Amino acid sequence: MDEMNEAIYSPEWTKIGAEVLKEYQDDKFKNIHDLGINVAFLTSKEAPVTKGKAKMGECIAVKKEYHKRFIPHDYLIIIYEPNVQHMTPEQKKILVEHELMHINAYENEEGETKLGINPHEVEDFQEIIDKYGADWAKDVHTQMTWDDYNEEYIETDPQEEKTA
Repeated sequence: MDEMNEAIYSPEWTKIGAEVLKEYQDDKFKNIHDLGINVAFLTSKEAPVTKGKAKMGECIAVKKEYHKRFIPHDYLIIIYEPNVQHMTPEQKKILVEHELMHINAYENEEGETKLGINPHEVEDFQEIIDKYGADWAKDVHTQMTWDDYNEEYIETDPQEEKTA
């Protein structure tokens, strides 16, 4: 594996994560505690850029088949060290809180724990948020599921077109 793409366990970020989880264990991260969700905090020497901005971290839900066989964690939070090296301790704590907010773990009707990723609620220009607020278009946006997307935007199965 290329060293630049390697992510390793981080005692520093694990400690920060434990502090944040403890602080909010009865609040926004209650489900993580109640369901026994196991989160690993990793660091990488990679310095990715997404949409022209340095990516500071990411949260990944471990696929069920990998979790059972290879990885003893439900989620991996990867922090990109080159992009966060100048953060204050408070900024690091906020970053970990941000990444933990991506965790969407819940128990379904059958009692099975399901893992997902929460998307960002806001993606806009800071000037627009400052001037109009983060929810300026709240009445316009609708929540679409993949089924809705498929029904609305995919009219035919590409395989059917090839055989027709």
